[in-house]
Amino acid sequence: MAEDRRTHLKIHFKLDKDEDGYPPDDWEGIWAQEVAPGLYRIDNIPFFVRGISCDDIVSASVEGDELEFKELVQPSGNSVLRIIAVDKSGVGKLREQLRQMQCESELSDIPGFLSVEVPAIVNIDPILNFLAAGEEEGRWEYEEGSIRHPHP
Repeated sequence: MAEDRRTHLKIHFKLDKDEDGYPPDDWEGIWAQEVAPGLYRIDNIPFFVRGISCDDIVSASVEGDELEFKELVQPSGNSVLRIIAVDKSGVGKLREQLRQMQCESELSDIPGFLSVEVPAIVNIDPILNFLAAGEEEGRWEYEEGSIRHPHP
């Protein structure tokens, strides 16, 4: 996502809250690039939106002065995982371990919270095993935001 932000637009996604009021916001803005009239390629890793991954093609329409998500048009094959680290000081090391497994991540403004992109060409099983082991050890909790990799 190192491209010029001027070519990017934010698409707003309505968030569904659970019984505990999570996620903390009603909407999430996600960067995208227009690829055809009304169609956009997602260009960052979602923190709260479920079922959307980087490089997905989505449709959106102008509502007031904002672009609002309408539907997923073409899934990318990339998966999204989310992690909340117990020890916030270990987040840098965790991100480096994920980078070594070919996964990019983005930090939230919520301390210790990051979203992770697993590219379609990367085997997700070792990553899920790594995250499950860390969760068992009490180092973090994780969730699946958008799983596109085939399950065995």
